[in-house]
Amino acid sequence: MNDSRDVKKSIMREYPQLLYPRSVIEQAVSDYAHICRIDLQTGPQVTICRFYDSRAPLQLTVQEFSNYLIELINKRGTSCLS
Repeated sequence: MNDSRDVKKSIMREYPQLLYPRSVIEQAVSDYAHICRIDLQTGPQVTICRFYDSRAPLQLTVQEFSNYLIELINKRGTSCLS
């Protein structure tokens, strides 16, 4: 486990699996590897991402990551609702 300094400087975001397939989140995490660190956990209905060590302001990085997920889903047509 990371030390408490990492936890204090992290943001957690939940993405419902119904809307955000795990494969799309994994691709986005890989694409963002040069921008920040992202840990993934899978719950029963959500994928939880913890963002930290960002090169840009952390809140902005999380918002842009979420937008990027939507872009990937639209390109792939992989939402579970489609």
